[in-house]
Amino acid sequence: MSGINNKDSGSSPISPNNSATEIVMKKPKNENLSLTNEKHIYTYDNDKNKRSVPETPKRKEFKIVCIVLGVIGLYLFGFSLFLTIYGGFTDANFNDLNANCRYAMIILSVFVVFISATGYAGAYTNWKPIILTFSVLVSMGLLGHLYVAKKCLDAIRFTERDLAISWWDVYTDYVRADIQDKYSCCGYKDYKDLPVASKFCLGNEVDVVLQYPEDIKDAANVLKNDSYRKKYGDADSSGGVPGAGNPGVAIMGKRDVNVYRFEETLKRRAIMEAAEANQVKQDLKIYKAQGCRDVIVPKIKSKLKLVCILNYALTVVYIIAGVLSIIYWENMRKEKEFDEFA
Repeated sequence: MSGINNKDSGSSPISPNNSATEIVMKKPKNENLSLTNEKHIYTYDNDKNKRSVPETPKRKEFKIVCIVLGVIGLYLFGFSLFLTIYGGFTDANFNDLNANCRYAMIILSVFVVFISATGYAGAYTNWKPIILTFSVLVSMGLLGHLYVAKKCLDAIRFTERDLAISWWDVYTDYVRADIQDKYSCCGYKDYKDLPVASKFCLGNEVDVVLQYPEDIKDAANVLKNDSYRKKYGDADSSGGVPGAGNPGVAIMGKRDVNVYRFEETLKRRAIMEAAEANQVKQDLKIYKAQGCRDVIVPKIKSKLKLVCILNYALTVVYIIAGVLSIIYWENMRKEKEFDEFA
């Protein structure tokens, strides 16, 4: 009994000691659990979803905006490539958006894709410095996109001027002829403004229109417009007969009066033939055709308005991305740093 009692008495002090030990051992364990369960402390082991980074507020929305920016960059690159290959937005080879606008779109598209990749990488790693870098880059992207939108607006404002430059310096005769046939017009401003032979503007009519008038040729006649010759006649002249009733006629020198009268008759006949020819010209189809400017300028303006409105609307995405990056960065500052080795 005593042995048993001794065992009991010996065991009785051990039991409280064991329980105390268990309590001591459990206490730090509970404290560790309370620490790991503390708010804003994330580790890969205690995260039930096994996420590598915490799901900070606005992180998901920021990722979506970065994807949208990437789509905008691809749109800019594809649109500039289309303009380069097709030669214009309104119609083929119109050159309605000039090379400066196309090159600006290509450069901006590469930069916007880079901004998108930078922002998504920052959201994926939850790294604050990358998000701050994204905020600066997206503001630069906004300025670049505003420049492209302004170039589209200038293309609308100065369509008539830019198209005149293209008509004279950029378009080939094949392009001009194709425009004339497609829109039933001749020349740029009118039938005298660089028309080319085509199905609508016939070659013989274009040749008639492009003929130099006689008064231009007469202005280049040096002998006829020599003031000394008009007043004194030939160098070997010893006198002459002035033209009767025409004080402006120079002294004819040794030339016979009949020859002079014959020349005057030829001039009058030439004037009458020119008048008859002019009347025939007025009956030609090309004289009734309108200039291509009046047809294609309104068409280009209406089409480019859609591009201009779209580009200005897309600038809102940059503003939203910048605001979200700041909010996301502020939320990350509230989080304690994530220890990937914990």
